[in-house]
Amino acid sequence: MEQVTTSARVVSVTKEQGGVALIHLNRPPANSYDRQFIDDLNAAIDEIRFDEAIGAAVLMSDLPKFFSAGADIGMFRSVTPTVAGERWHPAPAAPDRPAEGDGIAPDRQAARPEVGGGPRDR
Repeated sequence: MEQVTTSARVVSVTKEQGGVALIHLNRPPANSYDRQFIDDLNAAIDEIRFDEAIGAAVLMSDLPKFFSAGADIGMFRSVTPTVAGERWHPAPAAPDRPAEGDGIAPDRQAARPEVGGGPRDR
């Protein structure tokens, strides 16, 4: 069994016999995830997905009572929402007409053709 660890053992990988990799989650008290946890999990997945000796992977918790409690709500206090990697800002309605679209500012609509403009923009 070979063990590779990322980020102070929050996410680790062990490679077992028969081409099986185990991805261990260990972020007490409940394996709640934050940005670093997600980055470490992605790194662990990337590590094994390109390893031709690995045929299967199992995601497991090293904590006895939890697999994962979900998102660490404290993370939401420290992050800024983004759209396509850029800071999101709501588009205000024009004072002479109602708001159209999905609330994405007009400068972002060009990059998102599925949003499009209102009937006056067609």
